[in-house]
Amino acid sequence: MKREVYYFSGTGNTLCLARCLAEGLDAELHPIGAYRNDDAVETDAEGIGVVFPVYYADAPMIVREFIGKLKNLPQKTVFAVCTHGGAAGDALRTVKSLLEDKGGALALAFGVPMPQNSFRKRYENKKRRIAMLEKRCKRILKKIKRGATGIRYHNALLEWLMIPATKYIIKPACKLYFAQHSGLDKDAPQADMIRMMDSGFTTLDACTGCGTCAQVCPADNIGIENGGPRWLHRCENCLACYNWCPQHAITGGIANKNYFYRHPDANVKDFILK
Repeated sequence: MKREVYYFSGTGNTLCLARCLAEGLDAELHPIGAYRNDDAVETDAEGIGVVFPVYYADAPMIVREFIGKLKNLPQKTVFAVCTHGGAAGDALRTVKSLLEDKGGALALAFGVPMPQNSFRKRYENKKRRIAMLEKRCKRILKKIKRGATGIRYHNALLEWLMIPATKYIIKPACKLYFAQHSGLDKDAPQADMIRMMDSGFTTLDACTGCGTCAQVCPADNIGIENGGPRWLHRCENCLACYNWCPQHAITGGIANKNYFYRHPDANVKDFILK
């Protein structure tokens, strides 16, 4: 079976897992950001993997839109893997629903814990979580190859207990957070608010205008003008610009946290789309 693995990553957690899966499946590896401007994505692969991080207890916008572009899904065997610093939330259920809307199906899915990259998480053993990646990847590969089905969470009990909390507490709180940082009214479409979350981004005097932020942005959301970045309001909230800036010169809005994270096995070149 010909397989392809598509991934979205901002700091390298998902990229490193996607690489491991693609190598183990002898599959082609493709960044989802490369298809951001395409109206449709067609492939002759019989098996498709979609690997992505969990944002705000759900799948990122760019991943949802990518799934909507996939063609001939009824003829494909699709698996999905989400990485998360806490829980998978609605992410895998959202992907399952989107595939079914296109006439396809989610054959197998996994939630994989990785180091928290959006805020400092006290008492987290990042080295241990990173060291566990290869072992978890091997387990996933075995299940894919033997044709297993279903959604496999790292902690199924926690995930099921989190369903009401996600619906009634976490997501409403996220929407208020979006309104605060996007500058839009709280009744605006959520997708618009997420994309406008870059409104508060700015640079410190340490910015050299090197353009790294624009190069690593998977949403092509940054232009360089007058020696510095300008955000174009199609943000995915991945904070690749913030974390990969060599001078740590980006701040403001959701980037105002003074905590930086990059997976040790990833580098800037991995994020520059050709």
